[in-house]
Amino acid sequence: MTDEQIIADIQKGASSLNAAVRWIYQKSDWKGQIKSRLKKKGASDHESDDVFQEAVCALVFNIRDGKFRGESKLTTYLSSIATNKWLTARQKSQRAISAGGHILANTEDHPTRSAEDELLSNEQKQHLDRILNTIGEKCKKVLSLWALHYPMSEIAEKMQYKSAGMARKKKHQCFKRLQEKITIDPYFNK
Repeated sequence: MTDEQIIADIQKGASSLNAAVRWIYQKSDWKGQIKSRLKKKGASDHESDDVFQEAVCALVFNIRDGKFRGESKLTTYLSSIATNKWLTARQKSQRAISAGGHILANTEDHPTRSAEDELLSNEQKQHLDRILNTIGEKCKKVLSLWALHYPMSEIAEKMQYKSAGMARKKKHQCFKRLQEKITIDPYFNK
């Protein structure tokens, strides 16, 4: 597919958008190139997968919102999004407090996450998933779509709500319910 075809398909939405994203993931060599670049910057295989996925989501939203101006090739644009996302995530993790209470300040000492940090991250995800499962399937789906930066109009359509305002209200209710569950959960209140 050419850049123009990908852009047109993403702007069309629905099955055309899905076909363009599927092409990016399965048919192009973009994923391999970008993951390789991220690994050179210290990302693990798992981290580079996550960052690539976030970057593709950002690419789609930027194209749909008219933020991509076509001044570079899509691969270059996607690569810069992925690199920026990785550097931002790495910077945040280096400021975080590790389980032992030590601040990770020196980037040279901690180019990637330690096994302990990775386990903590996976443990946190498992606890968050457990909590998400307690707020109801519809709430979980609304929050997932919102986290993927879907516009409220699309969330309303997918969830069969009458309007974007109704989707926004439901997202707010679900997010509030999630926050309440997290604040009373002993794991997150250590």
